[in-house]
Amino acid sequence: MLLLAGSAMSQESGRKKDKPATVTSASAGISATVSVSIFSSAEKRAITDYYTKHPAGAKPLPPGIAKNLGRGKPLPPGIAKTRLPADAQKSMPPRKDGTEIAIFGDKVVLLEASGLVVDILEGVLR
Repeated sequence: MLLLAGSAMSQESGRKKDKPATVTSASAGISATVSVSIFSSAEKRAITDYYTKHPAGAKPLPPGIAKNLGRGKPLPPGIAKTRLPADAQKSMPPRKDGTEIAIFGDKVVLLEASGLVVDILEGVLR
């Protein structure tokens, strides 16, 4: 099932948030529906609007850590995270799926409770 979930994440780009991905494993002939949480368009718009009005001046992550921060991977050890400002969160609906939005360097990241990176917004913090 972990392989199926990883495949679903790679198919998330053209899919709406509320539609689960259907993944078929060619080797096993298994078809499964996997619900993968990503940033909704409303969340992206709220975060972009907030940081357009309130530039953060964020510094990029060191190259090695930035390389290791990717969708479907756990957080690299020792990375410092910052919570999304409360003013930015006010314009977004609350998440009920146990995920958290955090900032790492110049990236806004959606995390599962386990620390797995689910989605990344880049180029928002200026």
